[in-house]
Amino acid sequence: MVSIPAAMSCPKKTYMDKSGRCVKSGAESSGGGGVAPMYSCPKGYHQMADGCLKDVSTNGDYVCGKGSSLKKKKCVLENTIAPIMMCPKGFVSVKGGICSRTTYEAPSFVCPEKSIGKGKKCYQVCLLHFIVD
Repeated sequence: MVSIPAAMSCPKKTYMDKSGRCVKSGAESSGGGGVAPMYSCPKGYHQMADGCLKDVSTNGDYVCGKGSSLKKKKCVLENTIAPIMMCPKGFVSVKGGICSRTTYEAPSFVCPEKSIGKGKKCYQVCLLHFIVD
């Protein structure tokens, strides 16, 4: 998500005084009168309490747990043990007299740092705050 400050403007027949308030033309601003300026966001953004927000998609990636590796979108964990006389059920003998078993598990989907995942999409969250001079 990308955030930018909203543009400030005053209603018709008013102007923004030094205090950031919209006052009618010819009116004194020292009396504390006036109204707050209106805020608007550019096309493609929606207004939030503290700025304008736009959703931006980013790419995520698949990662596997410790000790396993990603192969063809599957996490592969290979275990090896020394055989006694023959390999245990589910293991196969490989060179050097070692028994090996390959297991597969689904990978996790993660998003880059400073982004939020929803389904298989990642969104960056950036907030900009209104600044009134």
